[in-house]
Amino acid sequence: MLREGFGIRLGAVLLDAVILIVLGFLLALVFGGGATLLLGTGAPNAGHAVGFVGLLLGFIISVGYSLTEIFLAGTPGKLVLGLMIADERGVPATTEQLAKRWGVKNSGRIISMLGQMVGVAAIMYLGGLVGLVIFVGCFLVLGQSRQALHDRAAHTAVFKKAAVMQQAGGAFPVMAPGTVPPPPPPVGAPMPPPPTVPPQV
Repeated sequence: MLREGFGIRLGAVLLDAVILIVLGFLLALVFGGGATLLLGTGAPNAGHAVGFVGLLLGFIISVGYSLTEIFLAGTPGKLVLGLMIADERGVPATTEQLAKRWGVKNSGRIISMLGQMVGVAAIMYLGGLVGLVIFVGCFLVLGQSRQALHDRAAHTAVFKKAAVMQQAGGAFPVMAPGTVPPPPPPVGAPMPPPPTVPPQV
């Protein structure tokens, strides 16, 4: 099954960025600059409690937004474009796979936020370095496997949602923890017949 490449995945990232910028602007209006982390600028002012609350809220909203990649197998940007994250074989991914992918992808941001919260510059620099590695790893999608670094770590890839759902027989895209995705049917194999329903008496 065909994995989706760099172009459409970049489009999904841009859609997500627009949504988050709008949310960040709204937070800035309400909290007076509290969306600085969401937009990637500044650090909390210890003497400005409202700004710090807004900063923390911006981080929570940003992380919560990205958690849709675990619970919905895709961010809103991906879902709008008809994409979903699945096992690299083209079958629904397990929750563990999606969580591992999310953790690797967002590790730099989480480390940086921790550094800002405790006020340790070294932790912030480490987060920036990790984030840079993850960013560069995104360009691995240009390769033959069409998998970013975080995809390779979790054995996932991005597909058209309709194709994965058809492969899974219309099942919900995220599998229960501990389950193993079934292997995809052989190429050219006929679709199984629909289940028969006994007549009602």
